[in-house]
Amino acid sequence: MRGLDVPTSSSPEVIRTALALLREVYREGLPYKKASVMLLNLQDASTVRSQGLLFDMGSKNPAEQERDDTLMKTIDSINRSFGRGTMMFGSQGTEQKWRGASEHCSPNYTINFHDLPIAKAK
Repeated sequence: MRGLDVPTSSSPEVIRTALALLREVYREGLPYKKASVMLLNLQDASTVRSQGLLFDMGSKNPAEQERDDTLMKTIDSINRSFGRGTMMFGSQGTEQKWRGASEHCSPNYTINFHDLPIAKAK
């Protein structure tokens, strides 16, 4: 499985990597469907940085890392203050042209008490 060489919390870095991987597999004329992205081995950034990396595989220099951290904190702060999606990356587009298939999901009767149907007797 290909992906990021080093841990990151930088959306621009994740987007660059995803686009590069897409360019590798995309074939014009073939039909494609939307797919999910799996995020594995998520850890708190402070844990990752304190442990360090056994092999430094081209990670950013400290100034670039600081710039990306500041950018992500600023975007998160704006979105917390003004609502989710207020600040986005251009690659996300400006409108959502697709809808999730959640209207086809079954109610969560077995895991959510509030989804149980209510029966009333006359």
